[in-house]
Amino acid sequence: MKYKFIVFLILLIFIISITNRNIEHFNNIEFVSPVNSYNTIINSKYFNTFNKNDFKVRNCKNIEQCKKLYKSNLIKFNDYEKKSLVYLINKANLLIKQHSSFNNIKWKLCKTTDNIEEGMPHTHGDIIFLSHKFFDNPEKYKIRTLIHEKIHIYQRKYPHKTQELYKFYKFKKNKIVDKEMRRANPDLDGNDYDYNGTIFYMKYLKNPNKLSDSNVNYISLRDYIHLDNKEIIKNFKNQGYQNEHPNEIFGCMIADKIVGNNLTDLKLINYLN
Repeated sequence: MKYKFIVFLILLIFIISITNRNIEHFNNIEFVSPVNSYNTIINSKYFNTFNKNDFKVRNCKNIEQCKKLYKSNLIKFNDYEKKSLVYLINKANLLIKQHSSFNNIKWKLCKTTDNIEEGMPHTHGDIIFLSHKFFDNPEKYKIRTLIHEKIHIYQRKYPHKTQELYKFYKFKKNKIVDKEMRRANPDLDGNDYDYNGTIFYMKYLKNPNKLSDSNVNYISLRDYIHLDNKEIIKNFKNQGYQNEHPNEIFGCMIADKIVGNNLTDLKLINYLN
């Protein structure tokens, strides 16, 4: 009897260890450790893009303080959150399975506190960062968010393919303008873009205290002044897409169409394959 109990106990421990390991690496999903996630952020050189307002709204005075802040606010998902993400990603995978190149990218995730990017979903390298706020949303929104963030990973992995897509839709790459007032975003590619001769980017309001203290700013290339008429990218804006940058416009557009099962644009379909 004692022997059988020991065998049972060993078997139970083995099953638990396998179950936990499968949660960490399940169906092309990896929950990345805070240490490895922090190294990915550092390697991205994200903090080097900050201006004084970027530091201010993130409650750090310089790059070293930001490094400490981010390092101390990368945390682990609990088991409930992991199981929830596995469930959501399996649903997302059903929606993207026909898009081979996009589908083949591994899901890599790390959790943050609200002290990083105010708890908003974002990416660095090939990792999606989520806070507890993500789990408070309806299921459809969470699936759309995961696909949106994975599109940012895809944009980063295939820059040439992404640029060809933007050119097709008449977005032209330009050098960064107004570095002191623009809002940093880790999901962007370090370039400005113009559409029909107008550059657009997210600009801080005067004396910002949070990331949302900002608006999309429009600058005419011809006379380099602010435009009162914001009809420049109305076709995108009317659909509710974030007009900060093509990365965000297409992240919103493609995710919405995939979740809505109405992705019929052959150019977008070919982009994902």
